[in-house]
Amino acid sequence: MLGALVGGYYSAILSTRLSQATIRKVVIVISVGTTAYFFVQAISDLI
Repeated sequence: MLGALVGGYYSAILSTRLSQATIRKVVIVISVGTTAYFFVQAISDLI
């Protein structure tokens, strides 16, 4: 819980210093990575 609080706080500070395009790219990379991870998990359960 503390990690989420500290991470959210520093992410908010960092997001004010980065450009909107950079933040968008970071969000897309994290989203694609998370989707790929869960996809591989689901496929490996079927095999």
